Amino acid sequence: MVEVTEFPELSDRYQVYGVPLTVANETIRFEGGAPEPYFIPALLEQLGITMPEENDSSSNPVEA
Repeated sequence: MVEVTEFPELSDRYQVYGVPLTVANETIRFEGGAPEPYFIPALLEQLGITMPEENDSSSNPVEA
C-alpha cells in the first residue's frame, strides 16, 4: 500500500485519480473497493488463471 500524497511520482506513473487503486503486474488495474468474492476471481481472470467452479467435484479432495 502506498500513500499517493507521499509519493506523487507513483501517483503520476499509475495515473491515480481515486483510491483505492490496485495495480498488478504493471498492467492490471482495479479502481474502487470491491468485496473479496468479486475481487479475487476478477483479478485471477485478468492474470489468465481460471478458478474451478464451486460445485466442481474435481476440486474437492477424495475422502478415504
